[in-house]
Amino acid sequence: MKAYLSLCHKEWLEILRTYRLWIMLAVFVIIGLMNPMAAKFTPALLEGIGSSGGIVFEVPEPMALDSWAQFFSNTVQLGTIALIIVFMGLIANEFSRGTLVNILTKGVPRASIILAKLTVAIAVWTGSYLVCLGVTWGYTVYFWDPITLPHALLAFGAIWLWGVYLIALIGLGGVWLGSTTGALLTSVVGGIIVPLVVSIIPQTGRFNPISLAGGPYALLTGQGLPSDFIPAVLVTAGITLAAVIGSILVFNRKTI
Repeated sequence: MKAYLSLCHKEWLEILRTYRLWIMLAVFVIIGLMNPMAAKFTPALLEGIGSSGGIVFEVPEPMALDSWAQFFSNTVQLGTIALIIVFMGLIANEFSRGTLVNILTKGVPRASIILAKLTVAIAVWTGSYLVCLGVTWGYTVYFWDPITLPHALLAFGAIWLWGVYLIALIGLGGVWLGSTTGALLTSVVGGIIVPLVVSIIPQTGRFNPISLAGGPYALLTGQGLPSDFIPAVLVTAGITLAAVIGSILVFNRKTI
C-alpha cells in the first residue's frame, strides 16, 4: 500500500508538470459553458441568419432539457477525444522513455505501478467531468427554472463509467503493445468502433458499452428506463475490470 500511495503521488506530480490536469479542466470547463450557451442562443442565431437571407426557420423555444442534450452530446464527443489524447501515453510513454527500469529495480510491485497510473487518470477524469457537470448545471439553472431530472444519477453515472472504461482500455493497450499506437487501437478501435459495428445487431443494444455514450439522455426525457441501460452498465464495468486485471497480468510477464 505504501508503494502504491507513493506512486500515486509521483503520478499526480507528473500530471501537474505536464499540464494534463489543466488541459482536461480547461477543455471540460469550455464544454460545460458550451452546453447551455448553445441551447440558449442557437435558436436566436438561426432566426437571425434566416431573416437576413429571407429564410424562415421554425425553431422551438429553448428549454433546460436542450442544455442537457448538449451536455451528453458534447461530453461524449469532445470529451472522449480530449480524454484519449491526454491519456494515450499514460503507460506507453514509460516504455519509450525507459523509466520503468529504475522503479522496478527498487522492488516496487508491478501491479502498484499500473493501479497508481489508472487511479490518478480516473481521478483527473472524475474531477474534470464533475466540473463540466457543475458548470452546465449552474448556467442551466441561471437561464431556465430548475427542473426534475428523472434517473439523473444513472444517466450521469453512465457517462462517467464510459470515461473510466476508455482509460482502462488505454492502459491495457499501452502495456500490451508498449506504444501510444497500441493505446489508441484498444481504446478507439476496441472500445468504440467495434461496439459501434456490433450495435448494428439490435439485440446487442442492451448489453453494448456504446449504449452508455448514446443513450443516457433518454433517461432524463422519460423515453428510456433504467432496465434498458443497467445490462450495458454491468457489461461495461465487467470489461473495465477485465482490462485492469489484464493490464496487470500482461505487465507482470513483460520483459522491461
